[in-house]
Amino acid sequence: MILLYINDLPLIIQDAKLVLFADDNNTLIRDKNIDAVEERLSRLIKQFEVWFSNNIFTVNTDKTKAVLFHLNKTCNLVMPKIVFYIVEISYTSEVKFLGINTYLLQGAESFLSS
Repeated sequence: MILLYINDLPLIIQDAKLVLFADDNNTLIRDKNIDAVEERLSRLIKQFEVWFSNNIFTVNTDKTKAVLFHLNKTCNLVMPKIVFYIVEISYTSEVKFLGINTYLLQGAESFLSS
């Protein structure tokens, strides 16, 4: 039954790639400019909040995580602050993606650039 509810989510969220699987949602944003990522994140969070509220869904923010992939090993990367409703979403280097544990590894450049 959950699939009937979330199938329209990609119609609402158009500034990112959504990967939906059962009751999981992975939102992917790609940009070379961290300021652009932060701006897009802000818009997306607002769109998600409206959609979840309108559809009477709650989000388990304890299980919601963010991962920032990047190619530059030497820079001090700014991690944009992500707040969903009033809860700040934490960053992690390990996340489950489509049921598979994914780790942000040193040397992932070849994977990310393909």
